[in-house]
Amino acid sequence: LHKAIRRQRQMCIRDSYAMEVIMENLVMYGLIKIWWIFPFAFVFSLVAAIKEAVKDGKPLYERVVTVTGDAIKNPSNFKVRTGTNVQELIEAAGGFKTQPEKIISGGPMMGMAMFTTDVPAVKTFSCFLAFTKDEVAANQPSNCIRCGRCVSVCPQKLMPAKLSVLADHNKFDEFEKLYGAECVECGSCSFVCPAKRNLAQSMKTGRKQVLANRRKK
Repeated sequence: LHKAIRRQRQMCIRDSYAMEVIMENLVMYGLIKIWWIFPFAFVFSLVAAIKEAVKDGKPLYERVVTVTGDAIKNPSNFKVRTGTNVQELIEAAGGFKTQPEKIISGGPMMGMAMFTTDVPAVKTFSCFLAFTKDEVAANQPSNCIRCGRCVSVCPQKLMPAKLSVLADHNKFDEFEKLYGAECVECGSCSFVCPAKRNLAQSMKTGRKQVLANRRKK
């Protein structure tokens, strides 16, 4: 129980920090958009789930799911049961304005791209995003300019620029020595990178490999 509560607390801190980084940079560069006002239902639902499990003895079989993005007609929050088909949630939100180029399971910082909406909403499914344009795919990553922004925004005080290179070259032992497994996958490093490098993606890959190697030992 203590491990579960500690893990939920880490997730709340991670998501709150990611939102802080997003809003600061969007305001700074004048890029704020309405769909970037990422709903805070995710963090609060974690707290509510802990209370229901510990105090009420209620298992986690339903949660609040946000359906939003500039391709959604009526962005909404829904309280749904685990296993609900994502396509049903999209229809409940009015469907698509136009066919989206990018659909994401999860938030804009930590979500994973999807290739179909015919999937169930599992316990960890908090948000569905649909965008008319795939802005990330349009970015062309360039060489690191050593600006240090990724280091300054990392809540774990890691060096994403260096760790991402180690992960890309499969140097997972060195990755672990530099505490790469402590990454909380908030995505802040990729968001602030002026070179548009896929730092968070490389960090996730490296972290998963290190954790897999630890389980084998």
